[in-house]
Amino acid sequence: MSAVLRIAGDRFDLAEAVADCGLAFTEAGACLRERRLDPDGYHPETTYNLTVSDADGGCVPQQIRDVEKFLDRNAQIIVAVKQSVAGCTSVMDLAWDFPRSSIGQYNRFPSGLLAKLAELQMDLEISVYGKD
Repeated sequence: MSAVLRIAGDRFDLAEAVADCGLAFTEAGACLRERRLDPDGYHPETTYNLTVSDADGGCVPQQIRDVEKFLDRNAQIIVAVKQSVAGCTSVMDLAWDFPRSSIGQYNRFPSGLLAKLAELQMDLEISVYGKD
């Protein structure tokens, strides 16, 4: 797993916004599955994902650097997508592989990254995966 930007909102408005933005978003598999399993149901929301780092959960510091570079290059695009979809939410999800045998571990999240996320009204999520 690696760092992923997730944007959620109205299914039709968001589909149009991400298609026009120039970034390679893909619709979340869970949303596609939900509509396929219940084709007659009402599914107004969806989520699109974009991988922003190739570093895996064993290298959180590299993910952080990649996310900072991504946000510096693409902040205006993200703002435009979010502004074009009412109620759109976003989260930057970093993967963290935590050895099961470890007593403790830390990663530092620079204030510049946190400020940029706050400026973009983007939540930070850390997904921790136990590793043998």
